Amino acid sequence: MSSQKTSKSKKSGLIFPVSRIKTMLRVQKVADRITDKAAVYLTAVVEYLSLEILEISLTTAQAERQHKIQPSHVNTALKKDQDFVKHFVRAIVPKSKFIPINEVESLKNSRNNS
Repeated sequence: MSSQKTSKSKKSGLIFPVSRIKTMLRVQKVADRITDKAAVYLTAVVEYLSLEILEISLTTAQAERQHKIQPSHVNTALKKDQDFVKHFVRAIVPKSKFIPINEVESLKNSRNNS
């Protein structure tokens, strides 16, 4: 009859650690009080965005007939996707090919025209 402790991540059905995100928010002093619901919500958003980026990167890797996702695949995926390019236009992915901003805009325009 020992009661096992279940993590907030397991209770909310997430893979990313909710308690670690909450601790980071507390250390960064984002607000005076941080509720468990806020930590769960932010963790879910971070997990969803990570999943989307990996999914687009996998598609890019498969297009190049690669079996592993390389940093250049992540960079290319972030710069080509219309939803992410707005937020990651100046992002630098370590150990990846450099894509100049003007080339990113031409990629974005070519996707809009087609």
